[in-house]
Amino acid sequence: MDDGRKNGEIIAIRAVEWMAADADELHKFMQTSGESLESLRSRLNDPEFLAAVLDYVLASEKCLLAFCESAALPPDAPQKARHFLPGGDIPHWT
Repeated sequence: MDDGRKNGEIIAIRAVEWMAADADELHKFMQTSGESLESLRSRLNDPEFLAAVLDYVLASEKCLLAFCESAALPPDAPQKARHFLPGGDIPHWT
């Protein structure tokens, strides 16, 4: 596994940990994703699931900024990490 993908997975796992510490955010994520606590735990090694976690965080500026502040990450870190996970290819139109 390359360093970019490993870093992406680490940031996504940190996002799961952040959500787990906030019952409201975790509940919103589970409602949005259809995940249960059991499936959430069992999918922590699934790159596609971790990509979905970052997609969730990136979908709301409020969520993104709260996570980044909590994790002491720059606000662009989740987007950069997302690039290395499945489906994260950013098209370049120029």
